[in-house]
Amino acid sequence: MFRQKLSIQIRFNDIDLMGHVNNSVYFNYFDLGRVSYFDEVFKGGIEYRKKGVVIAGTNTNFFQQISLNDHIEVVTKVTKIGNKSFKLHQQIRGVDDKSIKCESHTTMVCFDFANNCSMEMPESWRNDIRNFEKELF
Repeated sequence: MFRQKLSIQIRFNDIDLMGHVNNSVYFNYFDLGRVSYFDEVFKGGIEYRKKGVVIAGTNTNFFQQISLNDHIEVVTKVTKIGNKSFKLHQQIRGVDDKSIKCESHTTMVCFDFANNCSMEMPESWRNDIRNFEKELF
């Protein structure tokens, strides 16, 4: 179950010559979903210029094309928490029919930008995720 979702406005410049959203733009939508998720879960409690998260890896599958007039949303959830990292599962879905247009699994690493290195996940972040994703942890 996805507790967090974000409606996406498709822009004209997202569309390629084939008349659908270019595959590279999907990653922008996932970025918007991640930021929205972090804002909701951490309530603005991450100082991104000091300590934050970076993407270590992502696996994305495309299932259906998206057109200019489609109504879509990005849904996001954390599926696993490690010592220094966590796994995100995201989908871009049709709002009207809930069809999955694209799906991504991403490994996020907690990062100390002042020291330019990975770091242990703060306990407060773990608790915020656990409290938000109640049925998973």
